[in-house]
Amino acid sequence: MKELLSCSANSYTLMSYNTEDKSHHTEENKICPNCGSTTTGNYCYQCGQETRLHSDTLWALTTHFIGHYIHYDSKFWQTLKTLIVSPGKLTIAYWNKQRTRYLSPISLYLFVTFVFFFIVYTFSAPDTWTSSRKSADAAQQLQLEKSDSAGKAAVAAAFGIKAPKIARLTPEERAERLKTRDETWENIEHTIPKFFFFMIPLLAIVLKLLFSKRKELTIVHHTIFSFHVQTFYFLSLIFTLYDSDNVFNRVIGYIFTIAPLLYSVLALKQVYGIKTGRAILYDVIIIISYAFMLFIVFLVYYFIVRYLHVHFKH
Repeated sequence: MKELLSCSANSYTLMSYNTEDKSHHTEENKICPNCGSTTTGNYCYQCGQETRLHSDTLWALTTHFIGHYIHYDSKFWQTLKTLIVSPGKLTIAYWNKQRTRYLSPISLYLFVTFVFFFIVYTFSAPDTWTSSRKSADAAQQLQLEKSDSAGKAAVAAAFGIKAPKIARLTPEERAERLKTRDETWENIEHTIPKFFFFMIPLLAIVLKLLFSKRKELTIVHHTIFSFHVQTFYFLSLIFTLYDSDNVFNRVIGYIFTIAPLLYSVLALKQVYGIKTGRAILYDVIIIISYAFMLFIVFLVYYFIVRYLHVHFKH
């Protein structure tokens, strides 16, 4: 009887010790600041938000941003590596609903294009187009000022023809017209990123037409492919921005200029399962269609901006 009581006491002591030890190591419950659910661990089981957030300081915000995008093990580097090394793999993963492993196509595209246009506008003399155009317009205006507009009008009237419209304008009107054109171009130069973003659904429509027999593929599938391919284009263009007389740098620039053409062919083969010849043909059609649509979009936008500027600038 004593032995039985002793065993029971020892068992109770052991159970109590294990319970205390387990409760000692049990993580404290937390209240999610986003949805208010009681949770444990580093992420809320209800909404997925981190439970250990950085403090509200500028340094904490900066380190959190850098740690989120630049850390070696982050999804950014894994996504970037997959984008470069395995053409089409990101698209297939997204189609197969593997969303947690990689960055979303839109986030990746926005980040890469932000870096590209930041470099262009910051380090690549963004005012080159405007300044060169203004120089040419100034020379044209000077030439017009030296010409005898009245004499031209008289000669034109003698031969029964109408003088050119630009010759009938006063110097002030010509200056105002040139100023309007310069302001229109400056507006367009700062909205170029929007052009390329708008081109993605148009490119998806071209792909939808090329693969019209693939009924299982919707316009969304082709849009995801367009995001990834255009992201690689801008990523390659970053390496072509550095202008140098060094032979090695020039070779690197040529390689990254040609790389997107080869990349899109490999991505078409991998994603849509087509042969090399068909992929090359489709790539040529896509490039021609893309260039044509970009020209039309640019032209329409130019005339819209010019019209609005002329009629509503005041």
